[in-house]
Amino acid sequence: MSYCSTADVRLITNLSTTDISDADLNSLIAYSTYQLNADIGVTMYVKFADGNYFLGDYDGSNKTFALKSSPIGDLDNNGTVDTSDIEVWSKANTADVYTKMTTGTATIASIDDHEFGKFTFQTAPSLTNDYVLKYVWFPVPFNHPLIKQALAELTAYFAYLKANLKDVTNYRIGKLEVSKTARHPGLASFYDRYVMTLGRIRGNTIFRPIKWEMADQMAAELEETFS
Repeated sequence: MSYCSTADVRLITNLSTTDISDADLNSLIAYSTYQLNADIGVTMYVKFADGNYFLGDYDGSNKTFALKSSPIGDLDNNGTVDTSDIEVWSKANTADVYTKMTTGTATIASIDDHEFGKFTFQTAPSLTNDYVLKYVWFPVPFNHPLIKQALAELTAYFAYLKANLKDVTNYRIGKLEVSKTARHPGLASFYDRYVMTLGRIRGNTIFRPIKWEMADQMAAELEETFS
């Protein structure tokens, strides 16, 4: 799955399958997703059950919680948001080192509402363990039209670069014909449009906006744990 399709890219570029194949365009969409996510996302490490970061009762029986800083973004860069986009790190209360949970009870069963950060564990988190959740915060939901637009524009830029299309202008002076070759204008045009769309995404933060100082503080506190 992806934020945009090959048809979306072809719609804004008029690039044909002769210029670049669907297979190559899909590869560029996947490649561009990494850059877009890095440009708009903030990786969060949050201590579970801290009321500053979560909503929900941590009582040994409740399984459903919500992140206060949402929407949940695309942590694994696959173009969608699902259970793999929240990592759970756990340790016993008496231990010093966190371990990433890949199976078992302390994993995510479902993302119930990515826009509002609501998710459900496989089973209720144990009171005898400490947890840290890793996820990516996005300014807007991953399926927002602006994210689709940004990805199509960035992919278009890379598509023109890969296709190596040239803008050729011919001049004739008497019997002498001169050709001037330059990079296709689509290169600069689509990257500039991408940068402008990034600004719109960042300026349209919705729901519960992130506290940037909180992200920096949590990252600093947990840097040694996850290094």
